[in-house]
Order: sequence, then structure tokens, then C-alpha cells
Amino acid sequence: MAFYLFSLRQPDCDHAPARLPLDELANASDPDLVRSHGAGELACLRRRLPDLDAPAFLAAARSRVEEATRLSGQGDAAGAEKAVLDAYLTDIEPIEPWLRARDAEVVTQLEASFTTTRAALQQRDPHA
Repeated sequence: MAFYLFSLRQPDCDHAPARLPLDELANASDPDLVRSHGAGELACLRRRLPDLDAPAFLAAARSRVEEATRLSGQGDAAGAEKAVLDAYLTDIEPIEPWLRARDAEVVTQLEASFTTTRAALQQRDPHA
């Protein structure tokens, strides 16, 4: 929804924009994007989102969850919780419609698993 709202304030785009990661597009302000890519690119960056590479997003989520496991094993529950949250928000959420179209029940289980894991990490459960 936020990406759509960002697009409303931009003029039409007449070319393909540079490929940027979604998290950069989500976290950068318009002035940030102008500074890093030029004023002529802003409209295209906001209006034409990059295609999602779902397998790459899943691999990134797996990597972040593995990092969370490592951090938790080292006693860094806060770092592990952040890695789990980042895995979901940055890597799973953008492809959630793609996943849901393939197996809605698995997405429901995945969401529950992330929620349960975050809660266990917040409670400093050593088995999180």
C-alpha cells in the first residue's frame, strides 16, 4: 500500500528505472533517492517497482533465520529477534501474495511460526 501511495505523487515514468532492493526503496526518502540516483530517476523508482524474485527472497529469509539461530545460541536474544523480524518483514512479506497463491495454509503456518518464535525470543526462552 505504501509503495502505491508513493507513486501517486509522481509524474508518469518514461523509462525503466535502475534495479534497487525493495528495502532500499521502502526506507529511502524521496530526497535520498534523488541524491543517490538523480532527480530524473525518482518518478520511475517510485512508479515501477522491481520484479520480485521469490526464490531469492526465500533464500534471504532462510539466511536471516539461520543468523537468528546463531545469535540466539550466543545468548543474543534481542539480535535474534531482530533477525527473525527482518526475515519476515523484508523477505517474506513482499512475496506473501505469491506464496499465498500457491499454498495459503503454509503461509498461515509460516506467520504463526514467526510470531511464536518472536514471542519466545522476547521471553528469553532458550528453546526459541
